Amino acid sequence: MSSAAVSPTGGNPALTEKIALVTGAYGDIGQHTVLGLARAGATVIAAGRDPAKLEQLAQNAAAQVPGAEIETLVVDLADLSSIQQAAQTALATERPVDVLVNNAAVMPGGQRQATRDGFELAFGTNHLGHYALTGHLLPALLTSPEARVISICAGPSNQRLDTSDLNSEQRYRGGMRTYMASKLANAVFAQELARRVNGTTLKSLTVFPGTAATGVQRNNPFIGWLARYLFAPVGPVFGPGGPRQGTAADIRPQVEANLQSLGLDRLDVVYLRIGMMTVPHGESLAERFQALAALRGEGLIRHLGISNVDTGHLAEARAIAPVAAVQNNFHLGNRDETAVLEACTKVGIAFIPFFPLGGGRAGIDHPSLAEIAARHQATTPQIALAWLLALSPVALAIPGTGSVAHLQENLAARSIALTPDDLAELA
Repeated sequence: MSSAAVSPTGGNPALTEKIALVTGAYGDIGQHTVLGLARAGATVIAAGRDPAKLEQLAQNAAAQVPGAEIETLVVDLADLSSIQQAAQTALATERPVDVLVNNAAVMPGGQRQATRDGFELAFGTNHLGHYALTGHLLPALLTSPEARVISICAGPSNQRLDTSDLNSEQRYRGGMRTYMASKLANAVFAQELARRVNGTTLKSLTVFPGTAATGVQRNNPFIGWLARYLFAPVGPVFGPGGPRQGTAADIRPQVEANLQSLGLDRLDVVYLRIGMMTVPHGESLAERFQALAALRGEGLIRHLGISNVDTGHLAEARAIAPVAAVQNNFHLGNRDETAVLEACTKVGIAFIPFFPLGGGRAGIDHPSLAEIAARHQATTPQIALAWLLALSPVALAIPGTGSVAHLQENLAARSIALTPDDLAELA
């Protein structure tokens, strides 16, 4: 390990003289984690594969946090021998590890890739790599009076672990699904670790940092495209106390962070999202949307959108600046915001339902769906998508997919012409 700092001069007394190790330290979330821990007074061991990037991170952190103590540790989580060597280097200092943040992650592309030891890349790096690192560091963790192992996981989903094919040797389901499976495995690991260390000074925790435009999206062609053009929302703020509704002052930092992480000079579409999963009726978006419109005036944004809104919000936003698109939770099983779709249709604003199939099976639970699908020799999800597209020419469905075959199935929904009787049954 190398060190680039002097002793911290302040910070949170709870973390002063504590040692924290962060994997994926020079990635987007990793950098913010390193800086936050340094500001709180901890000595931070920044771990990652690239020594040059680690040293640059240490220098940047020292410049942003005067007195910060940043050490670097080279480790490749896709290589078990590298993990063992890095852990031995850390253990050789005979210091406790008070905080271990298992943050590093990769999302492969469309073809199965393997680690140096032959494991599927996402599962081997994101889960098995952290599993091995945590195991090797247990002696240092257990010598801390109050150690924490924090595993970064993904948000809620309908993902399931196929325990008969964890290594994706029988069937590779695509980068997103293997990534989500690895994150679910991390959550299972964290829970089991918590059970096994119960009664000791070590605690095992999981954290979902919220949806963010990070290197995972930037390095995956499909997800990167979505992050640039469809999923660039601002508004909610995810912090240590949980998610909160952002203010106008939060808008610029969020947009600038998206620009930086995606490597762009301008974002094509940015949505102001208000609320979380339910529409906050009666809440004004004017101040926040004005802040977003000002960034459009500066040339940082091409088009403005709003998300999780009602017709009042849409009218309020349009009085400030042109609205190009609206994103709302809308599908066959949830038509609460039909009035918003009708308003968008009237003025030609794109309406983009997120969770067009309900985020699982909730959106395709309709008594007539199976019968209509049989008549058209289609699947029930295809009929649900065809219904959505038939509602309005401004409706744009963006269902998730995990394979080329599933993508082709979704695209085939465009060619299904539902009859008036079909639509009446689904009404």
